[in-house]
Amino acid sequence: VFAAYWNRGYACSPAAIEAKVRELVPAMRTAWVTTPDQDATVPAATRRVRPGGFGYFSALARAKYLVNNVEFDHRLVKRPGQILLQTHHGTPLKRVGLDLTDRPAASRGTDFARLLADADKWDFVLSANRHATLTGERAFPAAYTTLEYGSPRNDVLRRATPADTARLRER
Repeated sequence: VFAAYWNRGYACSPAAIEAKVRELVPAMRTAWVTTPDQDATVPAATRRVRPGGFGYFSALARAKYLVNNVEFDHRLVKRPGQILLQTHHGTPLKRVGLDLTDRPAASRGTDFARLLADADKWDFVLSANRHATLTGERAFPAAYTTLEYGSPRNDVLRRATPADTARLRER
């Protein structure tokens, strides 16, 4: 089950990972959490589930892998063997997580206990770079394993050929 940006469409590193999963393991069934107004962003081969609906909770309960760049429903209780990959979104060039505890104006409404409970569900955190790793491990202290492998959402830029660049510039 994949989601990004609070269910606002097929995007960011979760989308890049889901696309690669479909390429490498075509028989694997995937589901994307999205709202109806974002359905057009999701590839046809990917099942859509609505946030908070029966299909959503059923997919969360049955999936082996959960991938998100923010968080799933806070009521999620992982079953044994499930793996939750947190990809975050971008490089944290601002205060995030527990770094906001001394910034009441910026953290208005933040439930830090729930934030930590959600971080405790993460098995792996994908980190784009050393700065993101250090910030993330400080701001979201939990027992996850950090994978400092880059940002899948940017892989398309790294793979771009001169022909791709020329085509995009022309467009």
